[in-house]
Amino acid sequence: MSSATETWSVPVRRCLNTSSGWRLLPAKDGGNAENCRSNSDLVARRSQKISPAITKLPSIIQTQPLADSSKAETLCVLRHNSSMKSKTLCLLALLGLLACGQASEAPQAQTVENARRTVAIGDIHSDINVMRNVFRLAGAINADDEWIGGELTIVQLGDLIGRSDDEREVLDFMFALQEEAAVHGGRVYGLIGNHEIMAARVDNQAVGPNPFAAYEDVQDLDMEDGRLVNLPINQMYRAAALMAGGPYAVRLAEFPAVLKLQDTIYVHGGVVPRWAEYGIEQINADISAWLRGDTLREPSASQRVDDSDRVMWARHFSARVDPFDCQMLQASLDILEAERMIVAHTRHSQITPYCDGRIWVIDTGMSRAYGGQIQALELIDDEVTRILDPDGHIGIQAP
Repeated sequence: MSSATETWSVPVRRCLNTSSGWRLLPAKDGGNAENCRSNSDLVARRSQKISPAITKLPSIIQTQPLADSSKAETLCVLRHNSSMKSKTLCLLALLGLLACGQASEAPQAQTVENARRTVAIGDIHSDINVMRNVFRLAGAINADDEWIGGELTIVQLGDLIGRSDDEREVLDFMFALQEEAAVHGGRVYGLIGNHEIMAARVDNQAVGPNPFAAYEDVQDLDMEDGRLVNLPINQMYRAAALMAGGPYAVRLAEFPAVLKLQDTIYVHGGVVPRWAEYGIEQINADISAWLRGDTLREPSASQRVDDSDRVMWARHFSARVDPFDCQMLQASLDILEAERMIVAHTRHSQITPYCDGRIWVIDTGMSRAYGGQIQALELIDDEVTRILDPDGHIGIQAP
């Protein structure tokens, strides 16, 4: 079985020596080339012009796993207004990373080819027990929370946070699992949902009874930011961590809003034709830049307006779906060159298809905030095969 080729770019953080060779992985520690064993010596041998003292890697380096996991392609992405210092750091870091793999160009579209088994998971809403249970149901982790999924791909469709109190634990669990899965050839994607957007706006509505204290020891919080002035003191830590430009928002900026894996679109709310025309890559770039704090204005694609059609808020394909909605869906799929769309956002009693299986709604309200049943959707070779359920998996007949 050939390995999947991932063209979704994420910041390089560290390099790990695994049983299959050197791999570049994202990490929470800010990124440091010293995490590569004897990296300075390796760099010195590969390029006498690079100083072994250079250790910091700018976040503009991005990775693309290869079929040969002993290598890692890197791509240096510079904004148009990048300073000469940034360009120099980018070049130096790119050369330095030759210690871990060969450099080459990589496309920026967020797609994955040939992922054999994929499991899509709906809203978690800050419930760590539900998160562990649904990942175990998917065959991703064991009872000790260790990755056992091999090359399994998990796509969690957003709304990791909100509604319950385990927010920070859920986020940290997600970040750690992404790293561990990558070591074993698997992938864990998180998408941006409307609750991540609300938190980035410093909107503390629709949270659990008391998720705030968990963020008090987060490093690098800007407690003097003007966006916090009207908040109660006990809410400031959460807001500072998750607001656009805050440390947790910066990490969430690595998540796409819309993800295409082969012929399937994954998105929290939905992609209507006008946003399909705008393009997945541009939607993701706009929202990511805002979450990082690179731009102050929230992008149009994530804003909530009356009768919203924005990608995190749309319910056109998940609530009271009628023939007109199915026609709209098909128009979007044609533009995106896809066969189906998988969404969450709107609670159902069980995972439900519409439009002859071209849309699947997988939010079952499984958080303790709602008490719904735990389910996930399995795809094999990009075909929907089963609804995973603790009481017995449900096979799907091809349309």
